[in-house]
Amino acid sequence: MIKTYDPVTTKLMLCHLELLMIKGTSYTWSCVRLFHAHIAKQVELSSLEWSNISEMLDHASTFVTSHAKTFLTVSRFKTDSRSKAVQ
Repeated sequence: MIKTYDPVTTKLMLCHLELLMIKGTSYTWSCVRLFHAHIAKQVELSSLEWSNISEMLDHASTFVTSHAKTFLTVSRFKTDSRSKAVQ
C-alpha cells in the first residue's frame, strides 16, 4: 500500500523532487541519487525536516558540487581505462 502524506508534506516533497530534477540537468544522476539518499537519511534521523528548504538548498550546493568532482574523476578514469583496453 502506498503511504499518503498530508498536503503540506506532499508539496514540500515535490519541491525536493524539483530540486533533484534541476540538479540532474547539471550533474550525473549517480551524484543526484546520492544527494537524495543523504537528505532522506537526514530526515529519517530527524536532523532535517522536509519543511527546511533553505537547509536542503545549502546541502545541495555543497554536497552535489563536491561529489560531482569525485564522480567526474572516477568516470574519466573508467573511460580512459576502457579506451586503452580497446586500443
